[in-house]
Amino acid sequence: MKRIFSMMLACCMLFLLSACGGGADEPAGSPAEPAAGGTQAAADDSAQSAEADGGSSQSIEADKGLLDVTITIPADFVGESTQEDLDALAEENGFKSVTLNEDGTATYVMGKSKHNELMQEISDEIDAGLEEMVGSEEFPSITAIETNGDYTQFRVTIESETLGLNESLSVMAFYLYGGMYHAFNGTQIENVNVQFINAATGEIVEETNSKDIG
Repeated sequence: MKRIFSMMLACCMLFLLSACGGGADEPAGSPAEPAAGGTQAAADDSAQSAEADGGSSQSIEADKGLLDVTITIPADFVGESTQEDLDALAEENGFKSVTLNEDGTATYVMGKSKHNELMQEISDEIDAGLEEMVGSEEFPSITAIETNGDYTQFRVTIESETLGLNESLSVMAFYLYGGMYHAFNGTQIENVNVQFINAATGEIVEETNSKDIG
């Protein structure tokens, strides 16, 4: 089922990494002072893109019956997949069907046990993605990431006392992870909260909420 996770996040994460890469090209030494509010503005733009990619503007439909689970995934998580692609995905993963709808959404039908298996694998993949972010080339200041069970709260520990551009852009990834988990769980997500904590002081450097995006 890793193919599902990879397919959903590929385009979104490419946007995030390319945005971070743009900041990484700055020469070492004394970088130019950003314009007032520049980092926050970039974070806000990134978060707005995350909300769009996370499909929060589209309602999630779910029918969890006694034997089967039917979930309609927002179009943003379907991407350019064709019905042929989704048929192969269903066969590969043991789903009863995956149907591409006219509005670009996709309806998954699977047994309850298969759905539980899918959610566990999505959770494992998200956790692995968070581990890869810690101390990475794109996010060198991040030393730890903690989250709750349904990925609506992220506590990000950083070495610095202020957020760099890359750390601000990382909010997009957290919003996407929360949106993906709830899309496949068939539950509406009201908010994803992200706190950036200074490792030395334990104080909150910055806090963002997806519900605040206009």
